[in-house]
Amino acid sequence: MKQEILAKELNTTQQSLSYYENQEGLDEILFAQLAQGMGVSPEILRNFNMKSPTFNIQEMRDSSQAIYNYNFSPIDKIVEQTAKLEKLYEDILKVEREKIELLTNTNKALQSLIEELKR
Repeated sequence: MKQEILAKELNTTQQSLSYYENQEGLDEILFAQLAQGMGVSPEILRNFNMKSPTFNIQEMRDSSQAIYNYNFSPIDKIVEQTAKLEKLYEDILKVEREKIELLTNTNKALQSLIEELKR
């Protein structure tokens, strides 16, 4: 989120946000206001880690307004899906090799049968 957008949301200036960003710590009220302006809870903002990005998706369902949180690391998901794809490719390759072997053996058997019939 750009500072200008957040500044408008919080009714402050971009310079103030830049100042806050460079501070070692913020009081809890200001921190909660910044988190609310970003649309996240203070806990999510407090636990945010740039080295391990986590997506937090909240869904509002029906009028019950139940909140479902899904936390996942996109890098972990990519690695997981890549491993699954590797396994699928290995399985496909194995089946193709078995098919080639079966066709080769069938071809050899047919060639032997043809040679016998010629005699």
